[in-house]
Amino acid sequence: MNTRHPDFITVDMRGLKVALVSCDKTRRESVSVLVRRAVARELGQSESVPQLVVDAGRLGAS
Repeated sequence: MNTRHPDFITVDMRGLKVALVSCDKTRRESVSVLVRRAVARELGQSESVPQLVVDAGRLGAS
């Protein structure tokens, strides 16, 4: 049984992972957001999935 979300893929970054993670920390966004934006741009499409915004003030609140 496949329990993975159908929009998930695995990509062999072939040596680009360190630079990718460094870039996402510099921009303060997740690797997923950065990759999704790059793929959408390469395909000539706008990113159609809305980005989740986390309210930092609510983190840790119960």
